[in-house]
Amino acid sequence: CRVIYNGFNDTFHRISEDQVKIVLKDFKLDDIDYFLHVGSGLPRKNRFLLIRLLQALKDESKVEVVFAGADIDNEMRKLIKLLNVEGKVHVIVKPTHEQLLAIYSGAYAFIFPSYAEGFGWPVIEAQACGTPVIASNIQPMPEIGGEGALYAHPDNVNEFVDCVKRVREKNTRLSLINKGYQNIQRFGSQQMICQYIELLQS
Repeated sequence: CRVIYNGFNDTFHRISEDQVKIVLKDFKLDDIDYFLHVGSGLPRKNRFLLIRLLQALKDESKVEVVFAGADIDNEMRKLIKLLNVEGKVHVIVKPTHEQLLAIYSGAYAFIFPSYAEGFGWPVIEAQACGTPVIASNIQPMPEIGGEGALYAHPDNVNEFVDCVKRVREKNTRLSLINKGYQNIQRFGSQQMICQYIELLQS
Protein backbone atom coordinates (compact mmCIF):
# COMPACT_ATOMS: atom_id res chain seq x y z
CA CYS A 1 0.00 0.00 0.00
CA ARG A 2 1.35 3.41 -0.94
CA VAL A 3 -0.09 6.84 -0.18
CA ILE A 4 0.17 9.58 -2.77
CA TYR A 5 -1.14 12.89 -1.51
CA ASN A 6 -3.23 15.17 -3.69
CA GLY A 7 -1.50 18.20 -5.11
CA PHE A 8 -3.00 21.69 -4.83
CA ASN A 9 -5.80 22.18 -7.34
CA ASP A 10 -5.03 25.89 -7.69
CA THR A 11 -2.37 28.42 -6.71
CA PHE A 12 -2.55 29.45 -3.06
CA HIS A 13 -0.13 31.93 -1.51
CA ARG A 14 -0.07 34.87 0.85
CA ILE A 15 -0.79 38.16 -0.90
CA SER A 16 0.36 41.64 0.06
CA GLU A 17 -1.25 43.57 2.91
CA ASP A 18 -2.36 46.28 0.49
CA GLN A 19 -4.21 43.72 -1.66
CA VAL A 20 -5.75 42.19 1.44
CA LYS A 21 -6.97 45.56 2.71
CA ILE A 22 -8.68 46.38 -0.58
CA VAL A 23 -10.70 43.15 -0.55
CA LEU A 24 -11.47 43.20 3.18
CA LYS A 25 -12.68 46.78 2.95
CA ASP A 26 -15.14 45.78 0.24
CA PHE A 27 -16.55 43.14 2.61
CA LYS A 28 -16.35 45.47 5.65
CA LEU A 29 -13.87 43.14 7.32
CA ASP A 30 -11.05 45.64 7.75
CA ASP A 31 -9.97 46.53 11.28
CA ILE A 32 -11.32 43.34 12.90
CA ASP A 33 -9.84 40.03 13.96
CA TYR A 34 -11.85 37.31 12.30
CA PHE A 35 -11.85 33.55 12.37
CA LEU A 36 -12.40 32.01 8.97
CA HIS A 37 -14.19 28.90 7.80
CA VAL A 38 -14.20 27.89 4.14
CA GLY A 39 -16.54 25.31 2.70
CA SER A 40 -20.11 24.14 2.44
CA GLY A 41 -22.87 24.14 5.01
CA LEU A 42 -23.12 20.34 5.24
CA PRO A 43 -23.67 19.07 8.81
CA ARG A 44 -20.31 17.26 8.81
CA LYS A 45 -18.59 20.63 8.41
CA ASN A 46 -19.68 21.50 11.97
CA ARG A 47 -20.02 25.21 11.29
CA PHE A 48 -22.11 25.60 14.44
CA LEU A 49 -18.97 25.25 16.55
CA LEU A 50 -17.67 28.59 15.27
CA ILE A 51 -20.85 30.31 16.47
CA ARG A 52 -20.47 28.73 19.90
CA LEU A 53 -16.81 29.70 19.89
CA LEU A 54 -17.78 33.28 19.10
CA GLN A 55 -20.18 33.26 22.05
CA ALA A 56 -17.48 31.83 24.32
CA LEU A 57 -15.23 34.74 23.31
CA LYS A 58 -18.00 37.32 23.67
CA ASP A 59 -15.92 39.59 25.90
CA GLU A 60 -13.53 40.20 23.02
CA SER A 61 -15.47 42.76 21.02
CA LYS A 62 -13.32 42.73 17.88
CA VAL A 63 -13.48 38.97 17.34
CA GLU A 64 -15.80 37.97 14.49
CA VAL A 65 -16.45 34.97 12.22
CA VAL A 66 -16.42 34.76 8.44
CA PHE A 67 -17.97 31.88 6.50
CA ALA A 68 -16.72 31.75 2.91
CA GLY A 69 -18.45 29.39 0.51
CA ALA A 70 -22.05 28.43 1.11
CA ASP A 71 -24.59 30.68 2.76
CA ILE A 72 -25.73 29.94 6.32
CA ASP A 73 -29.11 28.25 6.80
CA ASN A 74 -32.11 29.21 8.93
CA GLU A 75 -31.08 26.88 11.77
CA MET A 76 -27.76 28.66 12.10
CA ARG A 77 -29.43 32.05 11.90
CA LYS A 78 -31.58 31.02 14.86
CA LEU A 79 -28.50 30.01 16.86
CA ILE A 80 -26.78 33.30 16.02
CA LYS A 81 -29.80 35.19 17.33
CA LEU A 82 -30.14 32.95 20.39
CA LEU A 83 -26.50 33.46 21.38
CA ASN A 84 -26.75 37.18 20.69
CA VAL A 85 -23.82 37.33 18.29
CA GLU A 86 -25.66 39.04 15.45
CA GLY A 87 -23.41 41.48 13.65
CA LYS A 88 -20.36 39.36 14.35
CA VAL A 89 -21.03 36.78 11.66
CA HIS A 90 -20.23 37.48 8.01
CA VAL A 91 -20.97 35.35 4.97
CA ILE A 92 -19.17 35.57 1.65
CA VAL A 93 -20.98 33.34 -0.81
CA LYS A 94 -18.82 31.79 -3.52
CA PRO A 95 -15.88 34.22 -3.42
CA THR A 96 -13.63 34.43 -6.46
CA HIS A 97 -10.21 32.86 -6.17
CA GLU A 98 -8.59 36.27 -5.81
CA GLN A 99 -11.04 37.20 -3.05
CA LEU A 100 -10.42 33.87 -1.33
CA LEU A 101 -6.67 34.49 -1.25
CA ALA A 102 -7.29 37.82 0.47
CA ILE A 103 -9.77 36.36 2.93
CA TYR A 104 -7.34 33.57 3.85
CA SER A 105 -4.39 35.97 4.09
CA GLY A 106 -6.29 38.44 6.27
CA ALA A 107 -7.74 35.93 8.74
CA TYR A 108 -6.52 35.86 12.32
CA ALA A 109 -6.92 32.10 12.26
CA PHE A 110 -8.55 29.47 10.07
CA ILE A 111 -10.84 27.12 11.99
CA PHE A 112 -11.91 23.80 10.51
CA PRO A 113 -13.87 21.67 13.03
CA SER A 114 -15.13 19.03 10.57
CA TYR A 115 -16.33 15.59 11.62
CA ALA A 116 -15.30 14.07 8.28
CA GLU A 117 -13.40 15.09 5.15
CA GLY A 118 -12.27 13.31 2.03
CA PHE A 119 -9.00 15.24 2.03
CA GLY A 120 -9.33 18.62 3.76
CA TRP A 121 -8.21 21.08 1.08
CA PRO A 122 -8.89 24.26 3.11
CA VAL A 123 -6.38 23.23 5.79
CA ILE A 124 -3.43 23.41 3.40
CA GLU A 125 -4.91 26.35 1.49
CA ALA A 126 -4.88 28.37 4.72
CA GLN A 127 -1.34 27.23 5.52
CA ALA A 128 -0.19 28.29 2.05
CA CYS A 129 -1.60 31.76 2.75
CA GLY A 130 0.35 32.04 6.01
CA THR A 131 -2.67 31.69 8.28
CA PRO A 132 -2.56 29.74 11.57
CA VAL A 133 -4.85 26.69 11.47
CA ILE A 134 -6.99 25.17 14.20
CA ALA A 135 -8.69 21.97 13.08
CA SER A 136 -10.61 18.94 14.24
CA ASN A 137 -8.49 16.17 15.76
CA ILE A 138 -10.38 13.61 13.66
CA GLN A 139 -8.55 12.20 10.65
CA PRO A 140 -7.66 13.19 8.00
CA MET A 141 -7.17 16.69 9.44
CA PRO A 142 -4.10 15.85 11.60
CA GLU A 143 -2.54 13.87 8.75
CA ILE A 144 -3.02 16.71 6.27
CA GLY A 145 -2.24 19.62 8.60
CA GLY A 146 0.79 17.97 10.18
CA GLU A 147 2.69 20.05 12.71
CA GLY A 148 1.44 23.25 11.10
CA ALA A 149 -1.88 23.24 12.96
CA LEU A 150 -3.44 22.91 16.40
CA TYR A 151 -6.13 20.28 16.93
CA ALA A 152 -9.20 19.97 19.14
CA HIS A 153 -12.20 17.69 19.47
CA PRO A 154 -15.01 18.92 17.19
CA ASP A 155 -17.57 18.73 20.01
CA ASN A 156 -15.47 20.58 22.57
CA VAL A 157 -15.72 24.36 22.34
CA ASN A 158 -13.41 24.82 25.32
CA GLU A 159 -10.62 22.96 23.54
CA PHE A 160 -10.98 25.33 20.60
CA VAL A 161 -10.93 28.30 22.99
CA ASP A 162 -7.64 26.99 24.40
CA CYS A 163 -6.27 26.70 20.86
CA VAL A 164 -7.29 30.29 20.14
CA LYS A 165 -5.40 31.41 23.24
CA ARG A 166 -2.33 29.52 22.06
CA VAL A 167 -2.55 31.13 18.62
CA ARG A 168 -2.42 34.52 20.35
CA GLU A 169 1.01 33.71 21.76
CA LYS A 170 3.50 35.32 19.39
CA ASN A 171 5.98 32.45 19.35
CA THR A 172 3.27 29.82 18.87
CA ARG A 173 1.69 31.85 16.08
CA LEU A 174 4.97 32.28 14.21
CA SER A 175 5.81 28.61 14.70
CA LEU A 176 2.47 27.50 13.26
CA ILE A 177 2.87 29.76 10.24
CA ASN A 178 6.39 28.51 9.54
CA LYS A 179 5.47 24.86 10.06
CA GLY A 180 2.45 25.38 7.82
CA TYR A 181 4.70 26.60 5.01
CA GLN A 182 6.92 23.56 5.54
CA ASN A 183 3.94 21.22 5.58
CA ILE A 184 2.50 22.31 2.25
CA GLN A 185 5.66 21.18 0.49
CA ARG A 186 4.17 17.67 0.63
CA PHE A 187 1.31 18.64 -1.67
CA GLY A 188 2.85 19.91 -4.90
CA SER A 189 0.92 19.01 -8.04
CA GLN A 190 4.09 18.14 -9.98
CA GLN A 191 5.24 16.03 -7.06
CA MET A 192 1.93 14.14 -7.15
CA ILE A 193 2.23 13.53 -10.91
CA CYS A 194 5.78 12.23 -10.59
CA GLN A 195 4.77 9.86 -7.80
CA TYR A 196 1.94 8.43 -9.91
CA ILE A 197 4.28 7.92 -12.88
CA GLU A 198 6.81 6.24 -10.63
CA LEU A 199 4.12 3.97 -9.20
CA LEU A 200 2.80 2.98 -12.62
CA GLN A 201 6.29 2.24 -13.88
CA SER A 202 7.28 0.14 -10.87
